[in-house]
Amino acid sequence: KAGNEDQFTFAIVSDLNGGEREGIFEVAIEQLNLLRPQFILSVGDLVNGETDEIQELQQQYDSFDQRAAKAKAPIFHVGGNHDLTSPVMRNFWEERYGRRYYYFI
Repeated sequence: KAGNEDQFTFAIVSDLNGGEREGIFEVAIEQLNLLRPQFILSVGDLVNGETDEIQELQQQYDSFDQRAAKAKAPIFHVGGNHDLTSPVMRNFWEERYGRRYYYFI
């Protein structure tokens, strides 16, 4: 990044649902903000999932998006097994976030 337009920095994170480590998501966002990447790639398990109930999925992703909004860099999501386990979950993901994969050169 240091003055060279052809270079950039990005961060890769996963399992931001926190699981048994309450508060880890918030710590991760604080640390990422200090690093100042151009973007953040979240490679799965944004939520606990484990349901096909749309209302419950909505609540889980609303909570995730609210906490992720504290990131200073844009976040691009790639789904993990907790996010895309069933057809219902995959459809929910695509309606909410669009594509399930990215590429860059």
